[in-house]
Amino acid sequence: MFLKSRFGVGYTVTFDKKENSTPSNPITEIVKKHIPEAKLSSDVSKELQMQLPQDTAPKFKGMFEEIDEKLSSLEVRSYGVSMTTLEEVFLNVSNITVGDNKKGAEAARTGKEADDLDLFDLSKEKITNKT
Repeated sequence: MFLKSRFGVGYTVTFDKKENSTPSNPITEIVKKHIPEAKLSSDVSKELQMQLPQDTAPKFKGMFEEIDEKLSSLEVRSYGVSMTTLEEVFLNVSNITVGDNKKGAEAARTGKEADDLDLFDLSKEKITNKT
């Protein structure tokens, strides 16, 4: 859970639209109305995915109630929510490490300081079992 809470994207809500031509905007508007921090992750064919921060879980109830009420008019066949997978966590850690290396190389090349980043070094982190 340490890695998921530190490097996860929170939750992913996935909508299965009835048709390829079903508009996504009404769905994203409802999600953003309840969770303004939500980010569009993917909108391809009949599938729409949005990322929801972990701390927004208490807002899910109201959002899902409104979606359920409007399911037919939104032309959504089904939807589901999932937590960040370990694969997504490792990809995020990888992107951070690669991004930090690029920024460090740029700083060395230009003589400018790197941006204020969370310079996480996986090799220096200790994960302890608190059971």
